[in-house]
Amino acid sequence: MKGLLLGVVFTFCCSFLTVTLCARERIESFPADMKEKYVFTVYQVASKRAITQLPHYLKEPCATKWSEFQANYTRVYEQNVGFSSTTVEFAKPGIYHAVMRINKYIIKSVKKKKLSKEEASTILCHVLDCANTIFYEEDTLGLEKELSALKDVKAQIELFKQIRLIRNN
Repeated sequence: MKGLLLGVVFTFCCSFLTVTLCARERIESFPADMKEKYVFTVYQVASKRAITQLPHYLKEPCATKWSEFQANYTRVYEQNVGFSSTTVEFAKPGIYHAVMRINKYIIKSVKKKKLSKEEASTILCHVLDCANTIFYEEDTLGLEKELSALKDVKAQIELFKQIRLIRNN
């Protein structure tokens, strides 16, 4: 069983070392006066992974990025012996839970007319771009701890705004 699990993990790591960003998608920039805390490189290499398109309240381009986020960060394991429940595992749980809270907050803000759909889409697309890029980074423990320590969703959004993504051509 351990050999099978290690084989699956090794195959996953070897197969998905690149981040997919379509050419038509853009990386949103935020105010220049904002201090950068983290800088990550985005590699634009086409992924061989087929992502099932999940619906999202804000539609495109958030829906594609949301689907990629869900595919990257969640693993569902079926139980074969014993109880018939499934196990869900989250990669980088600090980042995953922060993005989930931000998504919920943004959708509520749009429904209450505190944010326009365009503003919400800009913010959420940047957060998802960051999360999808961070997924492939190795040393993110500091960022994960910082996001987990922040209890206010607005503070988490501000932290994501301090992340700069650099395209590697």
